[in-house]
Amino acid sequence: MQRFALIAALAVMLAAPVLAVGYSDGHGRGGTFGDYDPIIDKYNSSGELFVIRGRCQSACTLFLSIRNACIAPNARFGFHAGRSVMSTQRMLSSYKAALRSHLVAVGALQGQSYTFISGRDMVTKFGYRACPKRF
Repeated sequence: MQRFALIAALAVMLAAPVLAVGYSDGHGRGGTFGDYDPIIDKYNSSGELFVIRGRCQSACTLFLSIRNACIAPNARFGFHAGRSVMSTQRMLSSYKAALRSHLVAVGALQGQSYTFISGRDMVTKFGYRACPKRF
């Protein structure tokens, strides 16, 4: 009977969908909304974990809007204004309120020069989720 229960449990585990972890690797320098929207949609639909690590600047910061994103301790975020008022507003709307307020207060989205924030500060000051230790 125990053997049957073990085999049944193993069959259930093998039949369950395996969630893959996504990473921000390769996207650190930014790009266009069109580059990022499909990735964000995929991870928001699937619920899979998405790890933001290393450099993440410009459009890469849109990954912060992924519902199940986490921030690795080595992450470093670079924020700047978009190419238009509309794109800047879109970027702002993808951030948590505390981060949005900070970026506006320090004038981070008024030009093309970067304002950098560490991953640690994103977690402790702005309420983003830290990644589990294994990431």
